[in-house]
Amino acid sequence: MATEFPWFPFYAADWSLGVSGMTATQRGIYISLLAYQWAHGDVPSCQAQCSRIAGASPMDPDDWKAVQQKFVVVGEVMRNARLEEERIACAESKKRRSDAAKRGAAQKWDGKRIATAEQPHGMGNAVAMPMPTQSESQSESQIHTNPLPPSAPVDKERRGGGVSIWKPDAASIQRLAKSNPTVATRLERARAGDLWRRDEKGDRVPVSEQQALSEAMATATEQATRERTVVMERITAKGLTPTEAHSLWLRWWEEHCNGGVSPTIALRNDMADPSVRNHAAVWRARLSMQPA
Repeated sequence: MATEFPWFPFYAADWSLGVSGMTATQRGIYISLLAYQWAHGDVPSCQAQCSRIAGASPMDPDDWKAVQQKFVVVGEVMRNARLEEERIACAESKKRRSDAAKRGAAQKWDGKRIATAEQPHGMGNAVAMPMPTQSESQSESQIHTNPLPPSAPVDKERRGGGVSIWKPDAASIQRLAKSNPTVATRLERARAGDLWRRDEKGDRVPVSEQQALSEAMATATEQATRERTVVMERITAKGLTPTEAHSLWLRWWEEHCNGGVSPTIALRNDMADPSVRNHAAVWRARLSMQPA
């Protein structure tokens, strides 16, 4: 996705503190990936792709480890949580300015209408309007008495018996969010009163542990929903019906919530098996068996 903001806020003090333990190379890679995330919405979690994005190919494993810790990894993509907070803040600020401008325009227009209504209506300024012809009257009557019915948009999310409508339960999302090292660090800082954010005026305001957890859960929910969309598309392309694909996703999601790999990794592992020629048949057989 392309961002609607061509720039993102950069706080020198926060940056200096956040990269204090990183080398110059790691800082260069980090800021390059932040810029890519701002422009595209997320960053590939693949080291080779990030190396090309940052112009650091090949990337040293230690550099990759240091930089990747700054992002929340979900399947094939990753995001920097702080940068997403800034994106949300920019969007909210833009909406407030837009709403204020609309209110100002409405008040100005209402004032003009009131002033016009208070003017005397003399006949000397009246302009004679031509009477409509019979055909014009009939056409206007048809427009008002027989309006075209609105077209009903196709609800793509409800195809396949409604199985495309899915939202992870809060308990699973909370467990997954807390297991993320970046989120765990933010929660620890919030408990210690050392987690801050910038308000619309640029002032630092503290972030509570509950706020940090809610934000992490919202991000994890969005990422899980996006991950499911990609996984569903790939397994239905292999021959499963939407209902079967949904069942397989739920199986993989439950395993992931219990400490297993993510559904994206589970799918990648299955696809990488050279001995399997009909993945749909294998998945159907797996679904027919009760989980251990």
